[in-house]
Amino acid sequence: MQVLLDARDMSVSMAKLHQCLEQVRQQQFSELWLDAGDDGPSLAMLVNGAYAWLMYLQYSGDVGFHSLHPSYQGSAELRMKFQLSNGQMDEYPVAWTLALEDAFDACAYFMATQGGRSPAITWEDS
Repeated sequence: MQVLLDARDMSVSMAKLHQCLEQVRQQQFSELWLDAGDDGPSLAMLVNGAYAWLMYLQYSGDVGFHSLHPSYQGSAELRMKFQLSNGQMDEYPVAWTLALEDAFDACAYFMATQGGRSPAITWEDS
């Protein structure tokens, strides 16, 4: 399992994943990529404070799935900023964001299942 945290490549066990996620919790913005293998699925997590956005890719070049907040009832136009590891600021709909802890659980599920998409997350086809 390959892990990129803010563009730093690291090999991570499940125990080290939790340490990595603790580091994410200490920062306003983070970008985390989990990659199950060359042709396998990937999970991206962008973090802004207590919120995260997830993207699940089944293979390289896939348009993938993004997370959805199933009980969000605010404006569809409301957006949240996320900073990529290269400094670029992107915006995504708040309706796509989750509580940070839910996103952490999805990362742990991905790692434990070697690339599984968490059934606890509502996913929308991108």
